[in-house]
Amino acid sequence: MTTSTAETTPCVRCAATAAADGVCCSSHGKHLCHLCYRRTHFVEVCVAGCTQCTAEGLPVRLAYLTVQAVKA
Repeated sequence: MTTSTAETTPCVRCAATAAADGVCCSSHGKHLCHLCYRRTHFVEVCVAGCTQCTAEGLPVRLAYLTVQAVKA
């Protein structure tokens, strides 16, 4: 039985989300969640129905994400 990356490896950038299967920063070999991958590689618009976006609850356009207020 093979375990997926998402079940075993946290995202190296945010550490709050599991790394998405097959998503890494290829030049550095770092495992990223899909949101961090999209932000790092400037992927503003993703395809509708992307399974990685769906798994992380991401919209097609990153600009649609709400920004949470920082609490002091």
